[in-house]
Amino acid sequence: MNLPDIHPLSLCCFAVQKLKLIRLHRGSWVDFTRNSVRIPVSFIESNSMMNRAFVFILCLLAGAAMAAQETTAPSSEEVLISVADQRLVLLHDGELVSKYRVSTSKFGVGDSFCSYKTPTGKLRVCEKIGDSLDPGTVIKNRSATSEIIRVNAPGRDPIVTRILWLEGLENQNQNARARGIYIHGTPEERTIGEPKSWGCIRMRSSDVMELFEQVPVGTQVTIIPGHLPHLEKYHAPEPVLIAANMPPAAPVAPAISHPQPSAATAPAAPAVAATKKIASESATASAGSKSAPEPPVSLNQKVAHALMGSILMAGLPNAPTLNPSQHVAAQSLPSGEKSAEKP
Repeated sequence: MNLPDIHPLSLCCFAVQKLKLIRLHRGSWVDFTRNSVRIPVSFIESNSMMNRAFVFILCLLAGAAMAAQETTAPSSEEVLISVADQRLVLLHDGELVSKYRVSTSKFGVGDSFCSYKTPTGKLRVCEKIGDSLDPGTVIKNRSATSEIIRVNAPGRDPIVTRILWLEGLENQNQNARARGIYIHGTPEERTIGEPKSWGCIRMRSSDVMELFEQVPVGTQVTIIPGHLPHLEKYHAPEPVLIAANMPPAAPVAPAISHPQPSAATAPAAPAVAATKKIASESATASAGSKSAPEPPVSLNQKVAHALMGSILMAGLPNAPTLNPSQHVAAQSLPSGEKSAEKP
């Protein structure tokens, strides 16, 4: 089990249980409920040399665990630098994210003091310096100045823009931090791609700014003297769309469509005109029939019409007779008048 995996107070509890330097007895206790650690007050207040030494050891162990937790940054990013290719690649879960041209030491590889060589092996980013600085800002003694140098300024070769300070993790690069080995920006961008530095790894200002934003403190940096291996291109996963809790939309009333008469059902224009003409003539005829007065019918004509066809007409003396014109007029009487005049 590594120190970063152990909570400081849990480490104290483990030491107490294993070393058995405390006699648990009745009395008051100091209770650390969050981590289930209980230490008797009588033990803490004791002046015994053994107890004081044990408290001191517990404090050291807890401090070491806290420091390990704070300085370790779990990251899926990794930096790989090839001295032979003069290239730096950023990896995510072992797959290639981006590649940059760099410049390593013109004196070769190594880790000796005053050798001005680039160390190899596994290192890590222990500190980042220069966040939010303008490109070309001069950094001296790991502090930003107010000077800004343009690219490829003649006679100038300071550290500019950003610094990623490296710390060695192996015996072959254990002096890297003390030697001040950085990944940093340089104004001499014309030399990028060739081994021209004094031990550090140089980058263009725009490239080091981009890398600075993608690697946190604790990112592993591996420097190899040989060529880069074949690396698969990293493909970011497709974003997953999560439906939000949106209020239901108001129901929309369906549009009422009025069907247009088709050509089969629509009457033809001549037929419509003929229909209108017939209706007009009928209206005119009915209006004329109402306006023309009917000829008057006499009483004898009404009586003759009422007795027409009855046995009373047969052989009666002085029976009213109808001439042909009167017979026609009698037949044109309304039905109401015919029934009213019947005896």
